[in-house]
Amino acid sequence: MTSTPPPRPLQRALVLAAYGAAIVAGLKYGYDFGKQISGPILGVVLAVNGALFCSIVVGMLVDRLQQLRGGDARRRDPPGT
Repeated sequence: MTSTPPPRPLQRALVLAAYGAAIVAGLKYGYDFGKQISGPILGVVLAVNGALFCSIVVGMLVDRLQQLRGGDARRRDPPGT
């Protein structure tokens, strides 16, 4: 298996910006939703949950984009082969 080159600084900055934006959006909308349905305590719990969920989604999206670019050689084979 070939090793992939390290990400360029601009690419790394874009990925970190995407993670940051997703976490902020998850915190804001999770807190607003939790506060509406039960109060500030549930708002904090749902804010953390929303931030985690959004970061997982962005991670999946980044992995998929790298796979489409050919940047990850180990994921080129379909599952089960």
